Amino acid sequence: MKRATFCLAVILATGAMVASAATPNIVLGPDGTLYRLQAGSNSLSLTMERADKNPQIVPVPQTSGIDAPYLLLDFDPATKTVVAAWQENPTENLSRIMLATYHEGTWFGPVAVAGQSRLDAVHPSLLVHDTKLTETDDDGNVSVVGIESRIHLAWWEGLGTDDGGSAYYASAVLDENGVPDMEDWVPVEMETLVPWGSGCSLEEDASGLTFPRLFTDAQSGDPHLIFADLPNCMFGIVRLAEEPAGSGDGDPLVSQRRRNVIVFGLRKMVFIKPGLPLDNANFEVGHDLSIALYWNTKDAVQYITLDNDSWSDIKSLKVGE
Repeated sequence: MKRATFCLAVILATGAMVASAATPNIVLGPDGTLYRLQAGSNSLSLTMERADKNPQIVPVPQTSGIDAPYLLLDFDPATKTVVAAWQENPTENLSRIMLATYHEGTWFGPVAVAGQSRLDAVHPSLLVHDTKLTETDDDGNVSVVGIESRIHLAWWEGLGTDDGGSAYYASAVLDENGVPDMEDWVPVEMETLVPWGSGCSLEEDASGLTFPRLFTDAQSGDPHLIFADLPNCMFGIVRLAEEPAGSGDGDPLVSQRRRNVIVFGLRKMVFIKPGLPLDNANFEVGHDLSIALYWNTKDAVQYITLDNDSWSDIKSLKVGE
């Protein structure tokens, strides 16, 4: 309750912060259907509820007896598809990220999309985003010819290694039947997008920062990702812009309106302030891409904010249980 109370207080006080989803395993569809992904005694299940109907519970296939500490859910209105992702711990020493979709009574997956290597994959973040596809005629008139739905997923690999690990990102386009094109799935290590590094090392345990977060920027409408680059003691914010992919095969307009590609744009880099209890820290992103870093104490939440590329002094907010 402390963290939820703090986030609400910051939103009300500044009007600038983007709230994290308090219940990332619940999403409301445009027709009023409430979708909930939850772990039962035997398996994961998807519950669909409407005010005028009895709840419908659908088991998620191939999830019998799994340990799934992180459950995520989103809904794509263009294809009417429920997208689910979760962290699965099949053994004590293995963690992986699973992905599944549910469309008109049919499941795709689940499939393992991260964690098949020697490094565990943990702390997933999920976002489904729709982009209008356009084409321009000979007179320069632009028309919308379709909508492309894309799954964005971020996670952390290498938690517990000497350098603390790295954030990763991948995406896939949904077809009209809610099936992701897994040929698009190419994980990118986010540290490789940082053009320079400091070669520093955090003396503190920074495990609280190993939660990369996807969000939609209120100004541009584009998906963004904030992540910690621990070997360089930095936060990075990357724009995930979707732009037409040209092709040498066939009509370029046809090719462009069928598929976009992700173009990474580094929006912000900022050094992580040293000397903070980063094992107990969390962060939020503002509408202007400002950052708030906060952590619990015995009877308060302490926080600092980043404005104009400068960290504030530590502030304290008394909270109740």
